[in-house]
Amino acid sequence: MPDVAHAGGYRLTLVAPYLIKVTIDQYIAVGDTSGLAQLAFVLSLCYLGLYASTAGQQYLLGWVSSGAGRLAPGPFQTFADLMCDFN
Repeated sequence: MPDVAHAGGYRLTLVAPYLIKVTIDQYIAVGDTSGLAQLAFVLSLCYLGLYASTAGQQYLLGWVSSGAGRLAPGPFQTFADLMCDFN
């Protein structure tokens, strides 16, 4: 799941500037307002997807980091005991 969200976010990051380039070159330069409106809608969906991907990554990172110590306390405690015995 994190890899899908991560890859999706990077792809959307690359698609947004390309869509702006296409908007300027093909619709604004010609004066096509209907195409401009369609591409503006697609660009807004792109930014919405980028926001959702970033929010999902942050939520997943917070969820994993807050529960990492509770998942398997045995190995963490064993490591801490080994460090105390070494000193």
